[in-house]
Amino acid sequence: MSLTTETNKAIIRRYIDELNQRRVAILDELVASEFRFVVRQGYERNVTAFPDYFVKIQDMVAEADQVVVEWTYRGTHQGVYRGLPPTGKTIEDHSISIYRLTDGQIVDARGIWDRAELGQQLGLIQDLPAAL
Repeated sequence: MSLTTETNKAIIRRYIDELNQRRVAILDELVASEFRFVVRQGYERNVTAFPDYFVKIQDMVAEADQVVVEWTYRGTHQGVYRGLPPTGKTIEDHSISIYRLTDGQIVDARGIWDRAELGQQLGLIQDLPAAL
């Protein structure tokens, strides 16, 4: 069953809103079973390291079975993140994700985000000179 682009956008919006409220049961409903483990793992990594992790949707565009989301995220580093002990620093950055849906469930997601910017905010990478 093919859903409309507006329906697919509403599914992604609900998915993000529910996760922002830490309602992880939404994964069982909106993420396909074969993709659920990967999504849960990433989500748990983020909220363990950044308990106040929050995503804000900036824009959404949909075509056929794909939804592109431009979003910002923020959080305070209070738990181990990829081996890095808590720094207490607040992070905030911008990202773009592309979700693919089948029959009302997310079956794939890929994204673009600036790891160097995150590293700078956590103090792992020194700021680069503006003259570069």
